[in-house]
Amino acid sequence: MMKKPAIVLWLTGLPCSGKTTLSNEIARRYKAQGIEYHQLDGDIVRNTYISKGIGYSWEERKAHLLRIAEIAKILKQHNINVICSFVSPYENVRNMVRKIVGKHFILVYLDCDKETCMRRDLKGLWLKAYKGEIKHFTGIDDPYEIPKRADIVVKTADHSVAKCTDIIWNNIQRFYA
Repeated sequence: MMKKPAIVLWLTGLPCSGKTTLSNEIARRYKAQGIEYHQLDGDIVRNTYISKGIGYSWEERKAHLLRIAEIAKILKQHNINVICSFVSPYENVRNMVRKIVGKHFILVYLDCDKETCMRRDLKGLWLKAYKGEIKHFTGIDDPYEIPKRADIVVKTADHSVAKCTDIIWNNIQRFYA
């Protein structure tokens, strides 16, 4: 039996749209099926040696995401599925990421309104950004460009975590063909 090719699943959306939660759920499914995978999460990666201390300007965000794309590409080349959860707010940078990763890149847009994201925000980042305490916050003083080329769109405000996970899981199966 031929082994399925590895994929890079790239979850994008506003802060608190469900990226980390759904990444963790997809990881649980991979683990349950004995499928090799690695998770790269924005909150964790920004606090490690990979991007520690990098800021949030357009150039810094671009550099950060292109680093992640290279790491994801290397993991994929070693037949490790990669689940990436990053705000990745700019269309042109997401397109660069897609080009770097190459074949079997799947962009998942988590479509979620700001009000729902704010309600889900356990760290209070949205409120701090509205008060001006956080600069370059995506969705407030920095734009989020809705993907024009999303492979999968999930309306996370409309569905349970389980349903959103099912939508992603069922859709990624066609990329293995």
